[in-house]
Amino acid sequence: MNLADIILAAMMSALLYSIVHELIHYIAALTLGYSARLYIASDGILPSPAVEIENEPQGINKAIILYSPYIFNLAVLVIVNTVPLRLIALLTLPNILLEERRSILRTTIAAVGIAMLILFIEKNDISMSY
Repeated sequence: MNLADIILAAMMSALLYSIVHELIHYIAALTLGYSARLYIASDGILPSPAVEIENEPQGINKAIILYSPYIFNLAVLVIVNTVPLRLIALLTLPNILLEERRSILRTTIAAVGIAMLILFIEKNDISMSY
């Protein structure tokens, strides 16, 4: 496998991972009874998948919709044993700070909690891979 193949594989994995991330938001919103729309948005640099939820979720429903992809990230870190996917999962975790723009404190607490859990998992060598 040459360098171009490795770069292409990493790019495709990252794209697939971002689609799965948004699909988790989308499915969580639909499961909780919200009307949601999956679309392609642009952040000014590249087009990327995004989810729009019509009625603003509140309380625990909002937390479930916002943070469920990061639980998926943790599962990837624990279950998957391939370095590229684990690296993508680890590098996308800081995005949690961008999920909730109105409550930086809440998202910072969630991010610190997830980081501590990752450190605990790594320190205790907890893995479900074979």
